[in-house]
Amino acid sequence: MRHRTLAELEQTLLGSSSGQTVEPPPDAVARCQEFAAAYHSRKHQQAPEDRPLRAYLLLDRWDDSAVAAQLTEVWPEAAESRAAVPDTFYAGREGEAPCVVPLPEIALPDGGTNTLAQARAQEILAEWLQAASRQAHKRLAPQDLCAMLFSTDSADWVAQHLAKLGFQYAPGGTSVRMFRYQDPRVMQRVWPELSAAQQSMWLGPIQIWWSLIQPWGPWAPEDLMESGERTGPPADWFKAEQPTVPVEKTGGVMLNRLLNAEQWHAAHASAWGHRSWAALASARTPVTQQPDGATMSAAIARGQRLGLDDQDLDAFIELSWLLPGEEHAGHAQARSWDDASNRQALEQALHQMRNQQGLRFTSAWLNTRTSSRP
Repeated sequence: MRHRTLAELEQTLLGSSSGQTVEPPPDAVARCQEFAAAYHSRKHQQAPEDRPLRAYLLLDRWDDSAVAAQLTEVWPEAAESRAAVPDTFYAGREGEAPCVVPLPEIALPDGGTNTLAQARAQEILAEWLQAASRQAHKRLAPQDLCAMLFSTDSADWVAQHLAKLGFQYAPGGTSVRMFRYQDPRVMQRVWPELSAAQQSMWLGPIQIWWSLIQPWGPWAPEDLMESGERTGPPADWFKAEQPTVPVEKTGGVMLNRLLNAEQWHAAHASAWGHRSWAALASARTPVTQQPDGATMSAAIARGQRLGLDDQDLDAFIELSWLLPGEEHAGHAQARSWDDASNRQALEQALHQMRNQQGLRFTSAWLNTRTSSRP
């Protein structure tokens, strides 16, 4: 495949989107400049014999992705060079799989933009970063652009590693579960809980993994209800960097059994927390009366330790917060599961579930409350 000339590239970039462009906000452009500075700083540290450092975008999927559509328009060579993560779960529908896409260096100019093509390329990347920020604020919305990766390996090799990372056994289990490593909401709940050896295994051939920091805290009712695009402060980015870990220290870590039970629970906490905050926001609960991030994490972990999952865990978390009028609550407040009556009712509900197959937590809890009435 021939390389396009600078003039051809400038024409493509300047003519993209039929000339209808929106200038990205300065903070998004500054973030692009930060990525470019980190990229070239790392490149300048390389020895002459090292393989060249490359930048990649990690997309949640290729099909129905706005980023993928624009990538195909402005950088068709990069789009053709993408590598779908070869996860057997997506066999026959690779367009739905996470994919690794080379990011042309023109989008990460060294020392600033010197040509119109570089400036437009940086603007396109900034637009994607801004769109990712808007998606992050929506919390439960799909996250198209998941990460920017720096690696000296090919897109195919990075994708092979990610396929192994996604092939996870639940702790203590014998069945494989699909692990959504690419979702920044998953990564950022579990990453701080990993040891250096586990972080090194997670990254594998990836030197730096930039991921958009996701909200984790009360959800304002007005943010939940608004129908337009959010125009508030942009979300920040988190940098996961390959730690320096002696080889012997990673010997006991297996990539497909990477997480212990607590880490596994943390990795799967995001959806539970945001659904709970969404329910509180829908009930117009003031932010000051909603649980903070640490309190929500503790409630989710408690429910998971009790063996609850799916709709049962949803119900447990929902019951962890009392709204005004519920059980004589004067305002939104946390339920004390350590209170004697609540602890006894919880134990009875769990006992019913163990002895009555198919009984859901909500029904079991209501049974205990009904039976306790005089």
